[in-house]
Amino acid sequence: MTGSNYDLDIVINNPLNGSIIAGTIDEYQEDNLIKKDINLIPLASGGLFKVTRAPSKPGTQIWTGLIAHPKGFISFTKSVDILENF
Repeated sequence: MTGSNYDLDIVINNPLNGSIIAGTIDEYQEDNLIKKDINLIPLASGGLFKVTRAPSKPGTQIWTGLIAHPKGFISFTKSVDILENF
């Protein structure tokens, strides 16, 4: 719903077995396609967990992210439909 808080969780299904991973998640902004810095932060758990607020207007909110894992990189895009009424 517009203006409400919601959870955005990206979970790694495979056990980490003591491995360290790092990652980031940011809202996609069309006017800023090329970012010069990607700030990866160490992740204490098996994924990225974020609480965010939906925009005040209905539409689609798009999130992009990156996880650095011992077996490589995982990139993702997630779209969330924002509704005015449910």
